[in-house]
Amino acid sequence: MIKKGVIDSACVFVANQSGAAKRLTEIGVQLHPIGERLSYYVNQGYLPITF
Repeated sequence: MIKKGVIDSACVFVANQSGAAKRLTEIGVQLHPIGERLSYYVNQGYLPITF
């Protein structure tokens, strides 16, 4: 999924708090503040959904 671009990024705060940041970056996942990515996609016309 990472190679296909399905996973855009992971929340840097959660990654740091859970101890997963190093492993995520090792496998190619970019870490960003969630607000930054959310606003990017909202500005692109996407609608956020939550469960």
